[in-house]
Formats: sequence, C-alpha cells, structure tokens
Amino acid sequence: MARGRSATKASDWAGARAAFTLALEAAPGNAQALAERGYAAYLAHGYDDADKDLKSATELTKDRVLLGQIWFNQGLVAEARGHRDLAASAYRQSLALRPTPAAKAKVAKLGADTCPLIVDRPGTNGVPVADWLAVYRALAGRKDAAPVTCDTDGTDAGGPATSEQARAILCQSCDAKSPGWIVQTGGYCYQIEVHVVLARPGGLVLFPAVATAMGGRCTGSVNATSVDGVTPGIVHARVTVDPGGGLVYTCSDDAGGSHLCGDDDMKNPGVQSQSACASVGDSVEDHFFDAARGTEILSLRVPTDADGWTPFPSDSGLPTVDQVVGGLTIEGADAGVRVDGLGCHETLSW
Repeated sequence: MARGRSATKASDWAGARAAFTLALEAAPGNAQALAERGYAAYLAHGYDDADKDLKSATELTKDRVLLGQIWFNQGLVAEARGHRDLAASAYRQSLALRPTPAAKAKVAKLGADTCPLIVDRPGTNGVPVADWLAVYRALAGRKDAAPVTCDTDGTDAGGPATSEQARAILCQSCDAKSPGWIVQTGGYCYQIEVHVVLARPGGLVLFPAVATAMGGRCTGSVNATSVDGVTPGIVHARVTVDPGGGLVYTCSDDAGGSHLCGDDDMKNPGVQSQSACASVGDSVEDHFFDAARGTEILSLRVPTDADGWTPFPSDSGLPTVDQVVGGLTIEGADAGVRVDGLGCHETLSW
C-alpha cells in the first residue's frame, strides 16, 4: 500500500496500480486497495478500470469515511466522462457520508443539492430465450436465483409443460400487447426477485433481477406498478421496493424500557431479550430498457437508508413512497427522459 501511494504521489500511475494489485493479491477484497487502485486509474485517464475498481470497492466496505472518498472519486470519473447526472448522484452520496468542503462544492456546482435521485447507467444485457417456458426454467434452474414458488423449483413433475402454462404462472395479468412484462419470483420462503421480460422477434429477452426483497420472517415486498413505452423503442418499468427488515434483538433495562442489545447484555444471563424486525424503508425505482438492443440503459431510484446511512444529505429528508409517486414526473424527451419534481429538473439522455 505504501509503495502504491508513493507511486501515486510521483504520478507513476502504472507503478501505483501494480503496487495496489500486489496488495490485493496479499489481501483479496481489500476495499481500500481497490479504491486507491481505481483512483490511480482515474488519474491515468483509465476510466473503465477506475469505474470497475471503485464500484467493486463500494460493495466491500461499510466505513463511512472510505465510502465518502470512493463516491467522490466515482463522481470525478463520471464528470471526466461528461456524465453530469452520474457525477451529481455520486457527489450527493459522498456529501452525505463524508461532508467535506470538496464534496459540498461539487454538489453546489452541479446544482444537485436537493434532487434525491440516484442515477445509474447499468448497460446490462438481457438473455435471449425462446419462450415463457424457457423464462420459467431460467429463473427456477439457476443456482443463484430464487425458485419460482415455495413448492417447486421448475424441475419438479408438477411444473409447467408448455409456454402458455409457464406464462400463466409467471405473468397472470400480463397484457399481450405490452412492450414488456414484470415477473416476480420467490416468496416468504425465498428471496423475492423481480425480472423484466421484453418481446423480441422470434422470442423474448430476460433480464437479471432489477429489484430484490428479503423472504423469511422479516419478509419484504416488490410492487410492480407499471410497464410502458416512455418513448418509441424504450420500455420503462417502475417498481416500489420494501426490502424487508433485518432481525434485531432488544433487551430490557432496569427502568422497564428496552434498547438494542449490546455485547455486555448478551454476556449477562439475567437480561431478557426478544427478537424483532427492523424496517429499512421503501424505495421507488424506474428502469429503462432499449428493446432493440436488449439492454438496460438507465435506472433511477429514490434510495432507502438500507445500511444505516442516507445516500444523500440527511438534512434534506427522505421522501415517502407516496411523495415520490405523486411528486416525481417522468416524460419522454428527445433521446432521453425529462425528470421533474422533488427538487429535480433534469433531462437525462439515453
């Protein structure tokens, strides 16, 4: 790590990345090393490598200070590429996690201090499949996917035998004339997943899950509210997500109240405790797909405080689902969409 930092200060970007790579070989999954290698790639104008490292680093740490740095650097990468919307989202998150003068200045510069949207351009490609039976089997048969129901994994004798039967199970209220469909799998006994399916000449396109929620005791829910063609050739899907709550333990105190159990409580055999589900809040997500390319090209979400931190300035407050649904408008524009409401006034291109 020290060699990598010395090389970065000396503007030896290749040497810095090589040193941080050695650090990662010694400690795989080290978020700090990934983040610093990504920053070195940014300084060398290697934006693809920077994006990859920085995004991976955000998934490997819960440290607010480090996350603030990572999101700020993601903003630098997006801004260098001319992606103002992505940069604004990244700087908002950086400011919330680590309120530095630099992050505050970037948010003010981009006029992004009130709009709560988190913008992403996934570029995720769907998988071409022949028909609804293939969709059913793909969702039920992958090891990393939730079974379609609690009773069958799609390989049982009781599963669908035809495309029509599979569609009836997966998409009971689907309009055949719709440009796309939303399919929900899982349930109480499994993780809930929502997938988008688009029509294509001679078949369908199945996308990885666009939203997930917990199953089990603290189960969540995903409500697909609409699928429409926002502009010609672009399919828009909106989902409302309640990710479900984590299981926490509360302990009684001498005054008759309760509090979250700590290490000292758990060591005391006389303390009474009970488990409860802790809600983490809802979010509203909008996903946009290029039907001809079979690619998710844009996603917008008003985020939830899922990890105990607010992904945009906490003094702006988290809007409710009703406020988002009633106050945020999305309309087609030339080669993109116009987003208004909740402090947002932006045109986002595809």
